[in-house]
Amino acid sequence: MAGKLFQSWKLYYFFLISFVVFFISTANPVLSADYYISNDGSDGNNGTSISTPWATIAKVNSVMASFAPGDKILFRRGDTFFGQITVSKSGLAGNEITFGSYGAGELPVITGANSPQNWIVHSGNIYKTTFTDTVSNLYVSGNIMNIARFPNSGWLRTDFGISNTGFNDAALNQVNGYWNGATCRIRTRDWSYEVKTVSNFSSGNVQFSSPVVNALAFDYGYFFDNKLNLLDAEGEFFYDIPNQTLYFYAPGGANPNTLQIQATVSRFNVYLNPGVKFVIIENLHLSHAKEKGVEEANGTSITVRNCRISKSDKIGIRLYGTGHRIENNIIEDALDIGITAQIFDGFVTGNTIRRTGLKPGYGGSSWGYIGLRAESATGTQMSYNIIDSTGYTGFRLGRNNIAEYNIVDYSCLTLNDGGGIAIDNVDGLQIRNNIIKNSIGNKETAPPANYNLSYGIYFRNTHIKNLIISGNTIEHNRFVGIYVDNTNTLDNIQIRDNVLYNNPWTQIKFTDLSASSYKPSYNTICKGNILYSLSWKQVGMEHQMFHSLTFSDYGNFDSNYYANPYNEYVIRRMIMPPNYSSKEYRLAEWKSVVGEDLNSSYSQFSFDQYAVTDTLSSNYITNPHFTDTIAGWTTWPSGSSIAKVTHPLLDGGAMRIRWNGIGFTENLAISNAFPTTKGSYYQVSMSVVGDQSGDFNVWGRSSLPQVYEMGLRRLYRFEPFRRDYSFIFKPDTTDPATTFTTGMKLPDSLYYN
Repeated sequence: MAGKLFQSWKLYYFFLISFVVFFISTANPVLSADYYISNDGSDGNNGTSISTPWATIAKVNSVMASFAPGDKILFRRGDTFFGQITVSKSGLAGNEITFGSYGAGELPVITGANSPQNWIVHSGNIYKTTFTDTVSNLYVSGNIMNIARFPNSGWLRTDFGISNTGFNDAALNQVNGYWNGATCRIRTRDWSYEVKTVSNFSSGNVQFSSPVVNALAFDYGYFFDNKLNLLDAEGEFFYDIPNQTLYFYAPGGANPNTLQIQATVSRFNVYLNPGVKFVIIENLHLSHAKEKGVEEANGTSITVRNCRISKSDKIGIRLYGTGHRIENNIIEDALDIGITAQIFDGFVTGNTIRRTGLKPGYGGSSWGYIGLRAESATGTQMSYNIIDSTGYTGFRLGRNNIAEYNIVDYSCLTLNDGGGIAIDNVDGLQIRNNIIKNSIGNKETAPPANYNLSYGIYFRNTHIKNLIISGNTIEHNRFVGIYVDNTNTLDNIQIRDNVLYNNPWTQIKFTDLSASSYKPSYNTICKGNILYSLSWKQVGMEHQMFHSLTFSDYGNFDSNYYANPYNEYVIRRMIMPPNYSSKEYRLAEWKSVVGEDLNSSYSQFSFDQYAVTDTLSSNYITNPHFTDTIAGWTTWPSGSSIAKVTHPLLDGGAMRIRWNGIGFTENLAISNAFPTTKGSYYQVSMSVVGDQSGDFNVWGRSSLPQVYEMGLRRLYRFEPFRRDYSFIFKPDTTDPATTFTTGMKLPDSLYYN
């Protein structure tokens, strides 16, 4: 019995000791330290106190391997540090490694720019200095300079493209080989600049060392740069890589030794090695990176917050990975993209992105100039961001993310055919409660005949399904508010409760442009939207067909509110060439003919766009009241006729316009010719009665070649009762022989006074 007791005691003792050792091992906390860096420090210090700080980023990088979870590496506010922080160590959840700041004042600057010194005269006002770091861009007092270029301002124009390998410009009369080795910055599409090296120049033909993405064509703008012999104007520089020499013609011909000059030389401000986890970058000013302010790939739980990131040659922040957070940063003056956030299950919130991609030709080659790019992100919340002044698309989205409470203002300032928000490869995306406005569209270096295309929300042409667009305000975008490009795979789209206001062509547009073939119907829901137009030429909604003369049923439209104080025709249908036709509908007619919007309503409120305070001429129409004849008026085509009549509802005489539908797609009744001046205002007043209800339009018709309409064409309604109309039109061309013209699309009779 005693033996057994002793054995039990030994087992108990062993258990107790094991438990105590285990408990102490797991309860021991992770030890962490704070490290300090200041311009007054020394890399010989231990860096562990404010009184013994390090001095350089090079020191931080040299001891990076010794940092532990929970450590903080803090740069003194008000100081500037040159170089790239290379992060190779990971923290732990709740014990992140932090790179931040200490003290008071302005954020510490981590800069990728050095200041060239010891300038000497090269020739005339051109100075030079030996500079061992390769320079990508040069700034004077914060303003970017130009790489030495031709022409010094403006653009040359292509005569024709040579496939995707080059182009011809007959105006280039330099000797063969003159442009070899130069950089060519060329617009290749409405939405694209490309940057290529010239491999061969001969007799106006420019050949590139590698092909462009978009085959070159007629009348696109370009310039050459990056050759010393082009350095001939103020604000230009050239860096000679083999000889490590920097040349500069300073603004005003000044001596560069008297200026504040920064030359961008470091690739990144903060670079996180692939796979790094649990790192925080906060309260730093990152500036002048050759590529990105912050760069990371395939990491986990990286946070960038409360930073200012400025003047990146390419991208302000680029993160790829899982669980990342980009919060409350200011990103300014990136030449290509503000933020690239291709992240899984993350957050992009509270950031302000300003002035992105505004220097033509300096952004991404073939694709770029974007404020916030996140089309490959998944399960990420993007909210309360402000994206202001972007060269191309403000916000690019896809997949199953949520974008809400963002403001996107002034997009497409450098390029065209984009929008405030562009979407692609969507499955579960929600765009809700955002403000999207002022997408402009820039055609400066595109062929003049190209249309100005800019949108509030722009559907790209691949795979879009299970999309919700709700509660947004979309206003003042130069072409269309929401552009829905119906591919054959488009599925389950809901557009609800948005306010679309003063988008000049139409508030919302449905098209089958990118469909592979005609599709009879789609299951889109478009309900509860306010579609408010604010000029005669705007409509609330347009349906457009490319692949059939029969309209697709683009979805279920109902409970929308249409308003236009200048025009009661609020919906338009168009068949595109070669069988072009167009018809505009009042809401009541749309309901009756198409059977959609049965519970939608139309604002009856209307007002004049202009108030007339004085008239400066007599009536330009020589026979306006048809008292005796219809002299001065003609009609066309053969199936149309005009006659002098009287009508009990019209004062004095009247002109009857009758068309039987023969001879053309519409008839015309044309007044005597009279002069009009571009920018002047002209008042038109008329009274009309029809045999039945119908539509007619009026416009100023030009006598000039290739000019048809002088100002806006107006669409009106005639009824079996008298209707009086008056409007002001403003010609966009001066013409000595304008005619006032009316037209009917459908055979009918109209009495006119």
